[in-house]
Amino acid sequence: MLTCICLSLALGQIDAPASADAAVWRARLAGMTRHDVRRVDEQALLETPIANVNGNVIHLREPIHRYHFYLQDARTRLTPEAYASVIHQLVARDLPRQIDLTLLVQAAEQEFGAERLEQVQTLIERQWQEVALPELARELSDPTSRATLDAAHLDLCKQNWMQERLANEYLFSQSIGSAAARQKYLDGLRQKADIRTAYLLTGTGSIR
Repeated sequence: MLTCICLSLALGQIDAPASADAAVWRARLAGMTRHDVRRVDEQALLETPIANVNGNVIHLREPIHRYHFYLQDARTRLTPEAYASVIHQLVARDLPRQIDLTLLVQAAEQEFGAERLEQVQTLIERQWQEVALPELARELSDPTSRATLDAAHLDLCKQNWMQERLANEYLFSQSIGSAAARQKYLDGLRQKADIRTAYLLTGTGSIR
């Protein structure tokens, strides 16, 4: 089972023709998406600012969104303190990745210009609607799956998925293909960037 569609589908699957039943699966997903409001204290925790990258704020919810289904299960089994500790560990591990993604998106926005950026984003939006979203609906409709998805997380899932696609499009446009070349390029972006971290969550925090 996909941990989250935001982890990105294989390139070949993303570029494949849209399936004929894409609209049907999108409709099913709309019906399966919960619209209940999360507890206020947890929502406040998820909105905690943990970094600022050239003026763009990264919130705690962004690096941990890909663990949504895992955290759903963990919250039912762990004490509030243990649950908060798990979140702390995930953020500490994945924040650098989120910072790198933010830097690549910023670089793409500067390099592409308004017209090309709009064209690329339109294409990515279509890929989300026609391929990624129906695939997520199929996953959630599996009778063996206990996963649920709220509307807020679905929006975050889409946002991150589209950012990853935009970052990949930018790297391709710069002829950056290998992992080593990508790492070298990111090192250069980090050196020039104004990156400020404000990681406020601690392992002793609690969610009641």
